[in-house]
Amino acid sequence: MKSETYRNAESNLFAFLSPELHKLGFVAISNLRFIRNLEEAEQSLSFPLRIDKQGKSHFHCMVGARFQILCPLLDSWAIPHNPMIVSPIHVFQKLPIFHEWSFSNSIELSSHLSDVLGAIAIANERFLSQLTTVRSLITWLQMPNVLAIDALNPDQRISLLAAAMYTTGDPQLAIKFLKSSIQEAGEQPAKRTILMRALLLKFESR
Repeated sequence: MKSETYRNAESNLFAFLSPELHKLGFVAISNLRFIRNLEEAEQSLSFPLRIDKQGKSHFHCMVGARFQILCPLLDSWAIPHNPMIVSPIHVFQKLPIFHEWSFSNSIELSSHLSDVLGAIAIANERFLSQLTTVRSLITWLQMPNVLAIDALNPDQRISLLAAAMYTTGDPQLAIKFLKSSIQEAGEQPAKRTILMRALLLKFESR
């Protein structure tokens, strides 16, 4: 059960974030989770909140992207609004060091406005704006992209890429790519290719 301190902090943080994120096209789906639909993508911002032992509040931001059109092929992402790719916002900064914003009252919270919006703007430029269609997802996943490696394990990345290929009208290439990837995995434990194998079964049953 949430404490009264947590509920008050959550309420203040929501009141602080909601009007600014609305200007960017985001709507709330829960107290500290926001989404917007942009072309084929559902983009998300969530703000994990914690209260320390002294009663001070701290929050950071997670940035995500989801492609609903791929969900029939990818059971592991079937939960509504569950991002397929998600990363802490500090990853997109020039100095990618984990950072939290801290506050004890609304005045302290308001002092973070420009910093929070600046971090979101950078994440939008370096991440969200590059993931708006399934074809842009394919391009992004095929780039030598450190974030793609960090945000997704190989099984997830390959499965997501194969599903995107299949959906954009190249099923034979997707099947070939998936079989090759499973073969390259060789004698790795089966759990490291579980998503790829499940996806291949779906492809072959169609």
